[in-house]
Amino acid sequence: MTITAPFDATAHDYDATFTDTLLGRWLRDIVRERIPVQAGDRVLEIGCGTGEDALWLAQKGAHITATDMSVGMLRVAEQKASGQAVTFRQFDVNAKETYAQWGKQTFDGVFANFGVLNCAEDLPVVAEFLSQHTTPGAWVALVMMNPVCAWEIGWHLAKLDVRRAFRRLKPGHMAHAGSGEQIRVWYPSPGQVRRTFAPWFEHEATHAIGVLLPPSYVSHVVARYPRTFGRLAAFDRTAGTRFYNLSDHYLIVMRRR
Repeated sequence: MTITAPFDATAHDYDATFTDTLLGRWLRDIVRERIPVQAGDRVLEIGCGTGEDALWLAQKGAHITATDMSVGMLRVAEQKASGQAVTFRQFDVNAKETYAQWGKQTFDGVFANFGVLNCAEDLPVVAEFLSQHTTPGAWVALVMMNPVCAWEIGWHLAKLDVRRAFRRLKPGHMAHAGSGEQIRVWYPSPGQVRRTFAPWFEHEATHAIGVLLPPSYVSHVVARYPRTFGRLAAFDRTAGTRFYNLSDHYLIVMRRR
C-alpha cells in the first residue's frame, strides 16, 4: 500500500521543524561528511523530502534524480530547486508496480537519508531493484533508524514510558510522521542491512548518526542549550561514529560488486 498523506501533511513545515533547526543542521552535516559523491556522478536519491540533500549533491557536481512518494514534498523541493540541475520524480519503493518505469536507467550512486528506507515493506526487493539500476562500483549510502537508540530509551524511561522507550523493537509498528499522521516502519540492524544487500553490494563502512545528539523530537532542548550540545556534536562527528549500534540513526555505505 502506498501512503502519501502523512508526508503531504508535513511538507510545508518540515524545514522549520527539522531542516533549519540547530540539531537538524548538525545531523545533516555529519551525514554529508561521509557521502562518497564525486563530480559527474549520476545519483538517485530516494525520499528527497524538501530537496535539501538534492541541492547539496548538485552543488558537488553530481547529476541528481530526486524522488519522493509525497507529491507535497516534491512540490516544495521543486520550488526550492528552481533553476538547479535536479530532476524530480514521484516514486514509492513500496509500489512495486512502478519499478518498470526506470527501464534500463542506471546510477553511479544512491542516497536515502534519515530513515527513508525504514518505511520499506520489503527491503530485499529494494536491494535487488537497486542492484539492477546501479553501475559496477556504484556507491550506496543509506541512513537508517536503529532498532536500539540509547537516547530514546533513556528519554522515555525518565518519563516512565516503557512502551515508547522500546517501541523500535516491535517490527512494522505505526510511527508518528508529523501533523498527527502515522506510517508503518521497520528497524533493521546494521548487520541485517549488510546481509540483505550482500548478494550485490560490498560493505564499506557503518557510521553512527546521533549518539550523544538526540532524536529530532528533542530539538527544542538542543536549541535551549546550544553550547552543551555543540560539544556533544563534536563527539558525534569524531569518536561517536563508532557506536552505531546505539545511535538514533546509522549510515551504511556499500559498493556495487
